Amino acid sequence: MTVRMASCRELSEDREAIALLSKNYLEVEKNGTPVTVLLPWFPSLAKRAKIKATKVLYDTFLSYIDLRRKSSTPSNDPIDLFISQGISDTDIIAVRPS
Repeated sequence: MTVRMASCRELSEDREAIALLSKNYLEVEKNGTPVTVLLPWFPSLAKRAKIKATKVLYDTFLSYIDLRRKSSTPSNDPIDLFISQGISDTDIIAVRPS
């Protein structure tokens, strides 16, 4: 339900993509250790795992944004509303450089 409300129908109906998103969100949360917060420059295993999971999340959402951009029929999905307003892919995914 949350994925459907925040993205698009294609993503919400793809069970493999949902499983991938769940797994990688859990990885991001699990690897937010005190070391990664207190020493952000330290190249720990947790930091690398968190970066990898974040990259998978970004690529997954980006593929569905590209799918919606190439679609000939717009919908009322949140991604389509952002696209119609001319918002960039990075802003749709809401990735902010740190």
